[in-house]
Amino acid sequence: MQETAEAALGSRSGLVRVSRDGSWFVTAEGATVSLEHRRNLRRLLRALLARRAQRPGDAMSVDEVFAHGWPGERVAIGAQNRVYVALSTLRKLGLRGVIERSRSGYLIPPGAQLVIEDD
Repeated sequence: MQETAEAALGSRSGLVRVSRDGSWFVTAEGATVSLEHRRNLRRLLRALLARRAQRPGDAMSVDEVFAHGWPGERVAIGAQNRVYVALSTLRKLGLRGVIERSRSGYLIPPGAQLVIEDD
């Protein structure tokens, strides 16, 4: 990853740049954010990106988001809160204009100002 060039491109274009595997992104302001050591956030971002590619405009339910972020875990109580906190964290880190909530769940809408890159 060419961080200086990427940061400059992200900053000039107003686009958010995201790795396809969810391990990093560059905010619209040009800040590079690594999710390398934040496994659950990385999984959630990767799942939202995959959903957008496969079924644009189709939101993921809270249960689906939880299943991707915490695979194999069975937590009825607290699952919704975990999802809410994780997605809120991603938004605070710079994906506020990218991750949206709809009546049916969470999604990255087809019209999001986003560039997805292979590592």
